[in-house]
Amino acid sequence: MQVVPAIIPKTREQMEEEIKKVSGFASLIQIDISDGLFTPFKTWPFNGRDVEYFENLKNHYSRLVIKYGDSYKSVDWGSENTQKIRFRTLLEALDFQSARILDVGCGVGHLVDYLLENKFKGSYTGVDLVEEMVRQAANRYPEMNFIKIDSLDDLNRTDVELVIASGLFTLANIS
Repeated sequence: MQVVPAIIPKTREQMEEEIKKVSGFASLIQIDISDGLFTPFKTWPFNGRDVEYFENLKNHYSRLVIKYGDSYKSVDWGSENTQKIRFRTLLEALDFQSARILDVGCGVGHLVDYLLENKFKGSYTGVDLVEEMVRQAANRYPEMNFIKIDSLDDLNRTDVELVIASGLFTLANIS
């Protein structure tokens, strides 16, 4: 399994400091920037933390996917083009074409679009907190595996080679 640490810097100095911390054990580092807007740090709920925030988050994304379907707008992304750039940047240095991939926060399955456009022949599992997202993704790609989860604690997978969590830390400021 290959782990790519994600860094969400607020300044150039912080970015350099964080890179130094992980450079000894990671050959790749993802630097998260959310279309020019930094959002408050939140992560998926562990053991009941931030339950209200995540209920609001699920409701927010449920409304978006109902309104926009499989559009990039369903996942609050700036544009389809920036979404594709993010996927390309994230995967360009990885041997992903035949990998066993776990996509944490899969949304409506846009990463699958990118993978298939780039000769992906591996296995894919996408997980998300939002049931409507998982349903939309499964309708788009019934041959792939999509699972609705409530927490990362629900994951008990050791059969993956590559875990991708793209955009999880650039979530909208949901109140």
